[in-house]
Formats: sequence, structure tokens, C-alpha cells
Amino acid sequence: PDQMIPAHAQMVQGLMKNRTLEAISPVGTCNSGILALKYAYLSLKSGEVKNAVAGGSEKLLSWMRANNFKD
Repeated sequence: PDQMIPAHAQMVQGLMKNRTLEAISPVGTCNSGILALKYAYLSLKSGEVKNAVAGGSEKLLSWMRANNFKD
């Protein structure tokens, strides 16, 4: 997403116009996809849910560029 708030997961949840769903939005670089998969897997494995949707989206801050760091 191009914005930090609201979180991408909650934006998708709102667009789904569905029953109440649980959504998480982990923040950090390179971890949202695997955390989403882990959360979905554990929810399925525990029997808490019958199906799950998992996805990840990363937003790096503009200052996280190589030219902003010294060797």
C-alpha cells in the first residue's frame, strides 16, 4: 500500500463487505507474508477456523535506501 494507516489487511477486509472476519496486520519489512501464512496455518491446525486467506504486502520507508547508509 502507499499509506501506512489504515493497514492494508483492514482495507481489504472492509472491501470484502462480508461477515465479521479476523484480520492481522504485522508491521515490518520482509515479514508480513510469512507471518500471515503462519497465522493462517496455526488457525487451521488448531481447528479454530475451517479455511483461511493469507497474504503479505510490504512498504519500505523512503529512507531505507542503500544511498542513505555508509559502507
